[in-house]
Amino acid sequence: MDSKYKFLEVHETYLGEVYTFEGDFLFQLMRMDLHKAVQIVIQIEIFMDKNELTDQFSTYEYAGVLKGKEPDFFKLEIKYDTHPVFSNIQTISSDDYLDYYNINLTL
Repeated sequence: MDSKYKFLEVHETYLGEVYTFEGDFLFQLMRMDLHKAVQIVIQIEIFMDKNELTDQFSTYEYAGVLKGKEPDFFKLEIKYDTHPVFSNIQTISSDDYLDYYNINLTL
């Protein structure tokens, strides 16, 4: 029996909320520059410690920015079934990032 998601990592916030990363999400991170991937994971950890996603069977999108000589903008897709599942990451433009910023959907 195939599961709906292929999980590689399970994490728990200091408040006890469990969240996971889909295998494809981790594969996308592994293909990135290590410095950028670590920045994204740190932003996710901070975000999950401060926020509680509770709408079951919902999909969330949040944008983030990697600071450096040239900023890199990205968005994350988080599916919520029984717990948050980070399922996709995409590069976006600065304009798209500002759209997410204006509606308070940033990491």
